[in-house]
Amino acid sequence: FLVEHGLRPAQELSGPIRWFLAMRNEVFENHVLRKSAREGPSSRHRLASGWIFLLSSSTFYSQKATFVDVKQALHTRAAAEKYMESELVEACHKFIRNSMQSTGVCDVLEYALKNGNLANFDDLINKFLNMSGVQVLESKAFIAASKETVLRILKDPQLYVKEYNVIKSVYAWAIARCGTETGIPSPAALQSTMRPFLPELRFLTLSPFGVC
Repeated sequence: FLVEHGLRPAQELSGPIRWFLAMRNEVFENHVLRKSAREGPSSRHRLASGWIFLLSSSTFYSQKATFVDVKQALHTRAAAEKYMESELVEACHKFIRNSMQSTGVCDVLEYALKNGNLANFDDLINKFLNMSGVQVLESKAFIAASKETVLRILKDPQLYVKEYNVIKSVYAWAIARCGTETGIPSPAALQSTMRPFLPELRFLTLSPFGVC
């Protein structure tokens, strides 16, 4: 920030301005200094940083946070926590609670897996697993979820669905993980991919609801 008599000393900058400049510098590093890395996690990080920065720019100047969807709010929450911007964290928290749907449960669980505990969303997650578990399992976010998130859902006692729906969804998840050029993975590949879930699938047969 330039002022009439030159560059303003860093110690005189307010907290929000220091936070904004720090984020700007981080985004610059990811977009320019690492521009050659086109694929993989670093590329996804640059993309996330880009929309976080754009959102933060509008927030900084308008004093009001707006989000496209829950996934964007989750990424923004991570950045806001990193830079200790409590008001933006709270805005993200409120948006997520008001906007989360069954199809976004896996996105929230993936975020929690990578960024720490999200216990303040447990009540919503439990409600969706209990009342609309099929929608959770059939969502695109479930197919894209990590093995850890899938296991977390299958082990959750609040998940209330029929055994058929669980097996069907886990099978679809495994098919996506074993994707080949022909689109038809080998039985051995499917068996290997589904092996970690077999104990949970067998346990379902003990549930009266599971065999309805």
